[in-house]
Amino acid sequence: MEMGMLIGFPGSGKSTFFCMHFAATYEHISKDRLRNDRHPARRQGQFIEDALQAQRFVVIDNTNPTVTAREPLIRLGHMYDARVVGYSFESQGSQCLERNRQCTGKVWVPDVAIYVTAKKLAKSS
Repeated sequence: MEMGMLIGFPGSGKSTFFCMHFAATYEHISKDRLRNDRHPARRQGQFIEDALQAQRFVVIDNTNPTVTAREPLIRLGHMYDARVVGYSFESQGSQCLERNRQCTGKVWVPDVAIYVTAKKLAKSS
């Protein structure tokens, strides 16, 4: 069983990568789908745990910018003996801002989300 974790700026291509490489066989878990939830991190954890308990492969599609943000997700994956693989997306902020401007609806994020992520982004896990 495997748990993939996508790491990078909003607009860096994480969701597109998921669609191209994982959509047919992995469950897609993203806080973007939980924007109306009062506790998105807790709900996301429930979705991950449900999938892993059912022996389903999952990909967590969030910015996951810091080691602190990734650590509980990695622990959760290891609790279920999942192989945890991180996919880091190298992008320039200006490219992400441009891609984000082409988005509409729930996939669009305010520019400040990209700037905040840029300040937090850590490569090591």
